[in-house]
Amino acid sequence: LEAAREALADQAVADERRRIARELHDLAGHTLAAMLLHVTGARHVLRRDRDEAERALLQAEAIGRGSLDQIRSTVASLRTSERGTDPPLAGSADLVGLVEEYRRAGLEVSTAVSSPAAGIEGPVGTAVHRISREALANVARHAPGNRVELALDLDPDSDEVRLVVTDHGSAAASPQPDDGHFGLMGMRERARALGGDLDAGPTVDGWRVEVRLPLVGTG
Repeated sequence: LEAAREALADQAVADERRRIARELHDLAGHTLAAMLLHVTGARHVLRRDRDEAERALLQAEAIGRGSLDQIRSTVASLRTSERGTDPPLAGSADLVGLVEEYRRAGLEVSTAVSSPAAGIEGPVGTAVHRISREALANVARHAPGNRVELALDLDPDSDEVRLVVTDHGSAAASPQPDDGHFGLMGMRERARALGGDLDAGPTVDGWRVEVRLPLVGTG
């Protein structure tokens, strides 16, 4: 019995470490990718359009400050057992703001979100938002010149949400053995935790991420 208790405790600690690592990776990866797009844009126009360069730097500064606030909020929530005051988590309705943030940073993104899938909240909505954010951040980091397509719909027959994020332009670089792929691991963990599945890989001219998440039992 003592061995079983210790095993359960070790498993709980490992699960929590993975959760924290996933949250911090998602937050840091998204923030740095968006800031880099703005900084790169500012560098490109600095000599010919100082006003545009300043605008891009102000956007990067705003993203950095917002990210710092989120980190403080995350750390504060980890230091308390009170859950009632936690800020609401983003859902699929927040994809509009997420996409606009990357568009302002210079990424070309087109979206196709069906009406039934546009207002999903709870764990599935949060997973849709976080996976979309990680997929867009990956394009911004690795292929900022590529064109991105984001599609989200709901299959009424199977009660499944389907999210597809693809980018087109330059082919993806071959993964290196020591890259870690923590973002890809995190996306798959989120999908599996909700009984879904995620498939990701290179295409002839970019990268494709497809995830299916069941709505059954999630409200």
